Amino acid sequence: QMQDKAFLSFVMSDQWQKSFFDAYKLLPITKGASEQVAQANPDLKPFLDSLPTDTFYPVNQKAWAQVNAQIKQIIGQAVSSDPSKILDQLQNTAKSNS
Repeated sequence: QMQDKAFLSFVMSDQWQKSFFDAYKLLPITKGASEQVAQANPDLKPFLDSLPTDTFYPVNQKAWAQVNAQIKQIIGQAVSSDPSKILDQLQNTAKSNS
């Protein structure tokens, strides 16, 4: 348990988060590192500011792979037909693959 705490403290440190951004260009998850990145990269500030309230894709859900593939195939039809039918199809895919 002590090793877990030490590891998480290291990973969640602003310094490590900033280094991770510098190396891989993935947005940091700590406030301090986000502020550092925003200072150095003003264009990213709106994205960094929105992170605390953002909603992300449900990649941890079993059905997401199938729903994501179906979205790519049929979402364009939502503008030329009844959007509720398209959304119902996606919902049915999500329910049947859960």
